[in-house]
Amino acid sequence: RMLLRSVLTGNIRLLAMAVDLLVPPLMLLILLESLGLLAFGSTWLLGGPPLPASIVCTSLIVLAAVLLACWLGYARHTLRLTDILLLPVLIFRKVAFYAGAWRNRGSGWVRTDRQ
Repeated sequence: RMLLRSVLTGNIRLLAMAVDLLVPPLMLLILLESLGLLAFGSTWLLGGPPLPASIVCTSLIVLAAVLLACWLGYARHTLRLTDILLLPVLIFRKVAFYAGAWRNRGSGWVRTDRQ
């Protein structure tokens, strides 16, 4: 609705917000693309068409190239190479977080006493 409203009213700021909301968090994007590669790659190995696996693999390669270019250009002094190499570990830790969010298992608000 926000995207449609921004286009109909010509509101550039609303359009920017709507487009920003369409982009998933980086960890979720990497996780979804990895799962897609696993699913389509398995399908291809079992005799399915190779095109979906090729598209997802190309997408992952482009994503890795863009992330490397961004790191080289802007974040090399902030983010160490060892942190980047530990990215798969972080992704697997996020799986539990996203699985819990998918099932709506929130702990709720816990009010604490003030001193």
